[in-house]
Amino acid sequence: MNSPIDPALLQLVQQELQSLQSALKNMSVECEEEKRKVQHELQSIATTLEEMTQRIQTLEHRTGLVEGRMHVLEGNINFIFGNSFLLTRRTICFIEKICTQ
Repeated sequence: MNSPIDPALLQLVQQELQSLQSALKNMSVECEEEKRKVQHELQSIATTLEEMTQRIQTLEHRTGLVEGRMHVLEGNINFIFGNSFLLTRRTICFIEKICTQ
């Protein structure tokens, strides 16, 4: 059965098809743009996490150095107090000897 085609209807359908294709293309472009934005943000987050990891490692290293220095300082303080105590006792003994003579 040969039915005549309405040229105006055909043109309308073609226009709608072009409109839908354009919208789809724009959606794809919008999605690609969103994808690029998300990828950029994820890369930014990954970079920030790497920097934080390096900072933590640096802080741990420095903390270890400070703890080592504190142990040395504690040893020095104990040595000084020990010697100070001995010196004080010797001084007292010396004074007692002088006073008893």
